[in-house]
Amino acid sequence: MAASSLIAGQFLLPMNILFTIIFLRLYRDKVARYSLASPQALRGMFFILFLSSFPSSVLFEYGSLAMLIALVGFIARRKEAVYERVERKYILMYVVVAFFTTYIMQGIAMPYLTGAQAWVLTLGYAFMGGILWHFKPVAFTDARRYMAGSFIKIFQFLGRWTLEIYVVHIVALRIAAMILFPERFSFLGWQIVDPNVFSIFIVH
Repeated sequence: MAASSLIAGQFLLPMNILFTIIFLRLYRDKVARYSLASPQALRGMFFILFLSSFPSSVLFEYGSLAMLIALVGFIARRKEAVYERVERKYILMYVVVAFFTTYIMQGIAMPYLTGAQAWVLTLGYAFMGGILWHFKPVAFTDARRYMAGSFIKIFQFLGRWTLEIYVVHIVALRIAAMILFPERFSFLGWQIVDPNVFSIFIVH
């Protein structure tokens, strides 16, 4: 992924989202245990992650804002257990503020968005938030009674190879971009840092 970015004339920093995912996998549970100890701990962790998002966004995509949303996912899977330690109203406040903050920060980082694109971003965040909050793990033990075997294999493939599919499609898109837009994606014309990441530090 990183090599394809440099070949396509993009940027070394921030490192792509695969590094963000590694960071989340390593530290999400530890952060969640501390954050969900009390309402005060949850508020404190929110401000720590928010403030650290400014420098961390330069290093890897989404920076520590990604942890804000990862915590929402952690909570969504364990609502009842979490409510025993932190009141429901505080959890809901955190979820709303986390999504709103992430939405605003992403919007600031993309000042070139048109009005229509901004609406798509808004609706996308709302849809993603609803899906994530109401997510429940479900095991379909008798799926062959309701679905053709070919469809089951497709769903299994998509579920088991999600990361690989993501990598392949990003590489394919970068190749297409180099062919269609050579003035923007020049071969080996990479830079160290994407200048757009600094837009979050600047009030326009």
